Amino acid sequence: MYSLYVIAAALEVDFEELANCDKEASEDTNPDYNSIWLALLHLSGLFLLLFPPVTIWLWKKDQIKNIRERGIDVINLQLAMLIVMIPSAIFSILLIPILIVIFLRIFRLYLTCFIS
Repeated sequence: MYSLYVIAAALEVDFEELANCDKEASEDTNPDYNSIWLALLHLSGLFLLLFPPVTIWLWKKDQIKNIRERGIDVINLQLAMLIVMIPSAIFSILLIPILIVIFLRIFRLYLTCFIS
């Protein structure tokens, strides 16, 4: 308590404002409830759909304090994964068959040289 008095005096703020601020903040938040929803928000980011995290964010944005920042982090992760995965999937679909065809032609050329 003494440190709170000293901080209030240093900031030139009434002590009651600081003391009541802690009580109001602790009454408004339920850490277990919030942590469950924040964990679900982060787990929903593992899927490549924007629908689950946006839905959770819209549903709980007025009830959970830090959900906006966490939601932005989750959506950034999903967009980064999409930016990486879509071109890699396209290259995989196009590049792997081309490499197989090149390998088969080289192997066929190799076999025809040793057989004849």
